[in-house]
Amino acid sequence: MRIAFAKIQDTAKNVILTAVQYPVNIGYLAAVCLEADHQVEMWDFCVEPFTSEYINHKINEFDPEIIGISCVTPAIYYGNQLATIAKQGKRDVFVIIGGVHVSALPLETLKEFPNFDIGIMMEAEETILEILSELEKKNYPLGIKGTVYRENDEVKLAPVRSEMPDVNSIPFPNRDLVPQGLYKNKHSVRGISRKFWNVLEVDSSRGCPYSCTFCGVDVTHGRGVRFRTPENVLKEIEVCREKYDTNFIVFNDSTFTLKKERVAELVSALPGMGIEGYHVNAHVNSIDNEMLNLLEKTGCKKLAFGIESGSDKTLRNIQKSFTREKAMTVFKCARKSRIPTVEAYFILGADIYETENDFKQTESLIKIIRPDILGLGIITPYPGTEQYDEMKKSGFLDNVKYDQLQIFSDSPPTWRIVNFTADELVQKRNSILKSYIWSPWYVLNRIIKIRSLWELIYYVKMAKSFFNIVVKKRNFN
Repeated sequence: MRIAFAKIQDTAKNVILTAVQYPVNIGYLAAVCLEADHQVEMWDFCVEPFTSEYINHKINEFDPEIIGISCVTPAIYYGNQLATIAKQGKRDVFVIIGGVHVSALPLETLKEFPNFDIGIMMEAEETILEILSELEKKNYPLGIKGTVYRENDEVKLAPVRSEMPDVNSIPFPNRDLVPQGLYKNKHSVRGISRKFWNVLEVDSSRGCPYSCTFCGVDVTHGRGVRFRTPENVLKEIEVCREKYDTNFIVFNDSTFTLKKERVAELVSALPGMGIEGYHVNAHVNSIDNEMLNLLEKTGCKKLAFGIESGSDKTLRNIQKSFTREKAMTVFKCARKSRIPTVEAYFILGADIYETENDFKQTESLIKIIRPDILGLGIITPYPGTEQYDEMKKSGFLDNVKYDQLQIFSDSPPTWRIVNFTADELVQKRNSILKSYIWSPWYVLNRIIKIRSLWELIYYVKMAKSFFNIVVKKRNFN
């Protein structure tokens, strides 16, 4: 069968601060379907035009029998727009919706958007093949595990899958169906630009062992972590190196540093494969001096931590599993390891009961740990998280639309928390960011670490985007 997998842009597409990665998630599905002898295309509307004319052109050119759409919550209206255009131009096309939004709100999604024929919850590698098998037989796929479907004008929920796909037997994601050159002007993660690195992204594991109240990773991957073997991961990297001349790997794992021996086996092999640099996400509790030194010696160019708050009360309430003191200790060790870029991400309102004192503790912690890249956002309550349920129950989301749930935006949020309005949250965020990023220490630190003209241009563009979003007060009047 002919199936097109589409990744949908959201309303933050043109915000330079937002990272854009090759769609590894639908790349996995494409690989699975190609292996089963289906014809496949991939469309990534994060880097391709999202217009009726272009969409109709893609549909007319490939003539798909099925369109599989991957949507995060802010993109769900655009996903519906794609489905609507497809149904208007080719009424017999079968539309599958997948991704975190339908996984979090399965019944609501199909009821709200009638042009979605079926929804896949959680990971889809096994489910998609069962759906295609039924469609090949000219059957509507009823009751397939892991789906939400339509039957007799009703929306029904099938049983969940008892087991997730085996991460070591899934074929490597297809990286040929969307031209790699379309990503050249985007950064894969903050501080890692494709202008000076030949970047590809790799998922060496799926899931996360932690239970942060604002995070919905378990909505798509379930509780816990499933690790790929080092051999399996390194084989994929070897293919990327030979086929795309990759010299930088962005490990997308929620927490890469969970198993010390596994980490050592993976990263120790990278320099000998021609990988000159890599990025990883770490948790404060999952890293020590020995691992930091190993990461630095094997080419880790960027290490990112989700700190979220400088208040111990907030850290307890959002279940971060570490203290302010522990964060300070880890960042001090990271500095000694001389990893070039260490990022820290914070969220104002991660606990919706935060106070002015909590925010002051966050600001003071930022200045103590001095991250090379500071991410400071306002709580974005995504469906499927404890924060979403709590804020919805409190009435803070009564008039909020899905496409307004943006982490990076040039306008204030349409929600508040208990002690602060949206405007007050924006003012506090901007004040902390300006105080830190405009400081002489920070500016000098970034200039010293610039390695090339392309990197200079990259940081100038980032600074311009930061200025437009944070500094220009007119955005928030």
